[in-house]
Amino acid sequence: MTFQVDIQPSGHKYTLEVDKTILDGALAEGLMLKHSCREGTCGSCKGRLLSGEVDHGDSPLEVLSAEEREQGMALFCCARAKSDLVIEAPEVTELRGISIQQTAARVMSIDKVSHDVAVLRLALPPGSTFAYYP
Repeated sequence: MTFQVDIQPSGHKYTLEVDKTILDGALAEGLMLKHSCREGTCGSCKGRLLSGEVDHGDSPLEVLSAEEREQGMALFCCARAKSDLVIEAPEVTELRGISIQQTAARVMSIDKVSHDVAVLRLALPPGSTFAYYP
């Protein structure tokens, strides 16, 4: 089963499989919605449902309160569609030509710059390209 998602104000539309979150469906279609943690802990992907119904999944009440849910808000990284949706997501960009990639690489160095941050330097095979969206 699939649902149609209409993103406003951009007018982008995509088909969402019932087992995918709103965010995962958008990313699979090459549409970048604002997000960060992808687990419901940061609130970056919080957006408004203009119409339709969702299952809020594992979205914590500390990040998306019951009052916000009643007002039509959702965490797009946790919410799954229960009907066709119209959502408000003002920051939408297309990932034209950039997709999830898997490639072999050689670890050149690992520099521990603090107790919880490391800089990993990789060497790609000759002729490999690496496109990314920061």
